[in-house]
Amino acid sequence: MKLIKDLGVIYPTETSKHKRRYGIFECPLCKGEVRTSFYNVQNGSSTKCKPCATKISKTTHGGKGTRLYNIWKDMKKRCYSNNKKSINYKNYKLRGIKVCEEWKDNFEMFKSWSLDNGYKENLSIDRIKNDENYEPSNCRWTTKNIQSRNTRRLMITNKTGYRGVSVCSKNGKYKAQITVNKKVKHLGFFKLKEDAANAYDNFILENNLEHTTNKD
Repeated sequence: MKLIKDLGVIYPTETSKHKRRYGIFECPLCKGEVRTSFYNVQNGSSTKCKPCATKISKTTHGGKGTRLYNIWKDMKKRCYSNNKKSINYKNYKLRGIKVCEEWKDNFEMFKSWSLDNGYKENLSIDRIKNDENYEPSNCRWTTKNIQSRNTRRLMITNKTGYRGVSVCSKNGKYKAQITVNKKVKHLGFFKLKEDAANAYDNFILENNLEHTTNKD
């Protein structure tokens, strides 16, 4: 899309935590104005105005029934379901997790981004930062194993409240351990569970792992 005006580096919304460079672009189809980020234009997720994209999506995308279309529908369902008994309500709707405007009502835009950013039939969509929305800058296609390591939820069997920390039945101390490449690595025993959690987090940071830390 053709740049009309550079808006500079700004916060996308009043509640956004990170600034992005925005601009006014010209839609190549209707010549209307589109306000979007430079990132979305550069990575191909913004290629036309919303009305034009919606019109094309309704008539040409032909994605209904495909795996990618179902992923798109499930992504929106997780964020906007009003079923308070669903675990998704607590982990998505109640926390304010949303789907970005480019994707929410437009499968074509989501499909275009997905195909340009590594989508494969054996991969799942994953938010890089669990407290932020489904949007191009915060999503990736990855394996189930990596996605499960990046989750904010603790295992139901966890009794300490910290990832990678359990109580040793032999000495009563807190044990820190982590699984890397399907191998369990022991990180030590500690009197305080907070110290064990710190050992777990430090190992992740020092080795640049994709696991979620206890501070995320």
